[in-house]
Amino acid sequence: MPMYFPEGSAIMTQSHAAGDDFVIMSTDSMDNPDIVKELGKVAEGFIQTTFPYSPLMAVMSPEAEEFTNDWMEKFPDDLPSPGAALGYTSYCMLKDAMERAGSADPDALTAALAEIKNLPSPVGPITLNDSHDAIMPIGITEVRGGAVRYFGEVIPE
Repeated sequence: MPMYFPEGSAIMTQSHAAGDDFVIMSTDSMDNPDIVKELGKVAEGFIQTTFPYSPLMAVMSPEAEEFTNDWMEKFPDDLPSPGAALGYTSYCMLKDAMERAGSADPDALTAALAEIKNLPSPVGPITLNDSHDAIMPIGITEVRGGAVRYFGEVIPE
């Protein structure tokens, strides 16, 4: 079900009311840190592919751990979202490219960004392919027992 949260939550609610018992799966477009609060039991069993980061991951890379600790130091009452980790990752990509290019010239930055290979980040290693698409792990979450749980990730080959 690749759609945004307002539409997806309406479909999940209607499906639950109709007595459907199949598993609903979606993408990061359904990311909502309050999914359990907003949908309650309707969200139970929901599976989602998302960015491979959660502040509640059982095992974190050093980069994810550093990002989470820094975030919590600055915002102790607000857990970081996968989107926040991705935004920080974008910053890291640009910083890396600027350092390697030795310049902020757009052409030099474009070339340096295109050369990113296995750059460590909170969302896993990032590589840009020939089309400049980011090749990176994909996270999987599941709602179980009234909580969103980070299930694991798929690493692209």
